[in-house]
Amino acid sequence: GKTTIIPVLSSILSRPHQKMFIGCVAPQFRLIRRSVTSRLLHSSRVIAMSDNQLDNNISKPQSVATFAAGCFWGVQLAFDRLPGVLETTVGYTQGNVDNPTYRQVCTDRTNHAEAICIVYDESQTSYEALLNKFWAIHDPTTLNRQKNDKGTQYRSGIYYHSEDQRKAALASKEEHQKTLIKPIVTEIMEAKQFWDAEDYHQKYLEKGGQCADKGCETPIRCYG
Repeated sequence: GKTTIIPVLSSILSRPHQKMFIGCVAPQFRLIRRSVTSRLLHSSRVIAMSDNQLDNNISKPQSVATFAAGCFWGVQLAFDRLPGVLETTVGYTQGNVDNPTYRQVCTDRTNHAEAICIVYDESQTSYEALLNKFWAIHDPTTLNRQKNDKGTQYRSGIYYHSEDQRKAALASKEEHQKTLIKPIVTEIMEAKQFWDAEDYHQKYLEKGGQCADKGCETPIRCYG
C-alpha cells in the first residue's frame, strides 16, 4: 500500500542505484517502490506510516542511532535482541569513499567503520539504553581492534544524529569510564554518510541459526 513519510525529515534524496543515505534510516523507513528507490536525508527522528496506520492513528515517532563496535555481525544480533529496537541495518560509515564494498573497507584505505543503523521505538526503550548495550557488547579500550579482528574498520564509535545524542554519548562515556582501568578510545562524532553493507552481511548470524528473539540471552557466536 501507499506509504506516507511525515516530514520531521529535512528532505528526500533520489538516487535509484546507490545504497547511500545521510545518517541512517533503516529499510522499512525508506520510501521504496519496485522501480524507484528514494533515500531519506539525515535526521535522528522519522515517522513512517502506512495508510492503514494513519487511519488507525497507531504510528509513533521513531528514532535512529548509529554505532560501531567491531564486527557488525554480532553487533547486529545483540541489538536485534533488545526490546524496543524495531529494525537494524549493517553498513559502512565515517569513510572517504562513496559506495564502498566490503573488500575495499578491509584494505584500511577507505577509513570506514563497520557500523549498525538502529531504528527504535522511544516508547519502549531509550538512547541511553542503547548506549548501555553498546558498552556491554565490546571492549571500548582497544584501538582499532575487537578480539581477533584488527583494523580501522573494527574501531569503536558512537555517531550522533543530534545535539542531545552527542551530550548523552559523552555523559555515558564518562560514567562507563569509571568502571574501567584502561582509557576508553571510542570516537564520538557526528554521523556521516552511511552505506548499506552487502545483502549477505545483513542478519548474518540470525540467518545462520542464532536466536534473534527479543530478550534472548544465548551467547552470540560471531563466527559460528
